[in-house]
Formats: sequence, C-alpha cells, structure tokens
Amino acid sequence: PYNEKVYKKSIHRVMFVGADPNDEKEEIEKLIKKDMGEWFRKRPEGYNNRFYQRTVIMLAGVLHNIQDQGVDENKHENRLHHMRFIDFKAEGGKSEAKTGEVDTYVKTNIDEVSEYFTNPYPHYIILVGSHARTIFFKYKKNKNFNYNTNSKVVCMPHPSHSVGYKALEQVS
Repeated sequence: PYNEKVYKKSIHRVMFVGADPNDEKEEIEKLIKKDMGEWFRKRPEGYNNRFYQRTVIMLAGVLHNIQDQGVDENKHENRLHHMRFIDFKAEGGKSEAKTGEVDTYVKTNIDEVSEYFTNPYPHYIILVGSHARTIFFKYKKNKNFNYNTNSKVVCMPHPSHSVGYKALEQVS
C-alpha cells in the first residue's frame, strides 16, 4: 500500500488489481515497479506519467468524498493513503501481459494471492485491464480463490490504455 498503516485502518480501502508489473524498464525502475506502493510514493516516471494520472483519476471516482490538497505533486496524497495497487503475478513481465502466464502464477500461488483480497479486505476492488478481469472472474467462479464478498468489484481500463482522460473521469 501507499501507506500501510492508514490502509489497514481505513474504512475506504481501494485495491487496484493489474496483471503483472512491466519489467521492460530501466534497472532502478524495475526494482521500484515491483512494489507499487513505493512506485506511487517515489513516482520514478514523474508526476505527469499517464499510468499515475489515470490511476488517481479512477481513485478520485471511488473516493470522491476525500478532497485533493493543494496543487503540487502531492495533492492526491489524501486519497493515495487509502489505496493499494497489486498485480496478480508478482513477477515482472513485458509491456503487454499474457493471460496464460498470469493464470499459471495465480494457480501456483493461490494462497498468497487470496491474502491480498482478505487481509485486510479491500472495500473496493478495481480490476484494471482485461487480463485482471479474466483471472479474477475465472477464480471467483471456480471458488478457488478467497475474497471478501463485501468488497465491491469494478472493472476499468488499464491505466496505460489510451482511453481519453475526460472519458475516464466520466466513468469513474
């Protein structure tokens, strides 16, 4: 999580779920990219990075009752404290995920993956991209996967997808 202490106590826990981290980055970015909480805190690709900006737009759509603060690079921090971003496959992948590889990882690590959805459970699960949606609903349907049924599940485009910012704000 962006801020683990706040996230665990939050009554607004939001967990974004992607397929796998993009490991086609510079070495320092690879290390940070594996821990998305660290990636959001340090923003190695900059504040204006599309992935970052689109994620905070979606987060604002869910946590609309929490206001931004100021106008600088930390203005989203009030919301980010309540957010976690995980990938089903904790090992690095390419810039485009492969559902089969993600599925194999989840099958092999189902207990670890289920832990993200139960301890503590997220109030909102935001599935970003088709790979994450496919995997989540496959395991949910087969009941191979533990998650808290009190979580609200929302499907959204992946933050790196080319959908326009305005359209993203409207659906959020």
